[in-house]
Amino acid sequence: MFYALPLGIALGWLRGGSLDRLGAYPFRCPALLAGAFAIQLFLVRSGDLGLAISRNLVFPLHLFSYALLISVLLVNLHAPGIPVVLLGALGNSAVIALNGGMPVDVIRLENLGYSASAAALRAGEIATHRALTESTRLPFLGDVLLGPRWIPGAALLSVGDLAMMIGIAWVISAGMTYDDLR
Repeated sequence: MFYALPLGIALGWLRGGSLDRLGAYPFRCPALLAGAFAIQLFLVRSGDLGLAISRNLVFPLHLFSYALLISVLLVNLHAPGIPVVLLGALGNSAVIALNGGMPVDVIRLENLGYSASAAALRAGEIATHRALTESTRLPFLGDVLLGPRWIPGAALLSVGDLAMMIGIAWVISAGMTYDDLR
């Protein structure tokens, strides 16, 4: 998702926008949005911090972070790009809810050179993700798309991730060209 920020800023500048206008954009409930991202970051990086989260808490927290995100998106549905972000968030939350975590194509992951991550997924050691199997529901919404090789760390993406990145770039670009006509 990080790569949507520079893309949106570049598009905004190409359209004659400025970061000052982005700061003036009337985005509602930014604290809830920050909370959703903080929960996601905590879940993904807690192991790196040496924190052990009960597996019984990871799934509800993961879904709660998406509920916060979707709530913020619904409140801001008027903004250009937000409907695209919302579609991506709904797709990701649906596949996560149905599978107990985000399904990942471990064979593609291994082919990309991430064999340790693929092994951890197969062993069920990554709390927020699951290995994609024949019993995976809505597998096409999982992390199955190859990310651009020129982007570091962008191994596999979901359709929802892609939609959210496009929508976020659109929101930023539109916000940078925002004119308050009051």
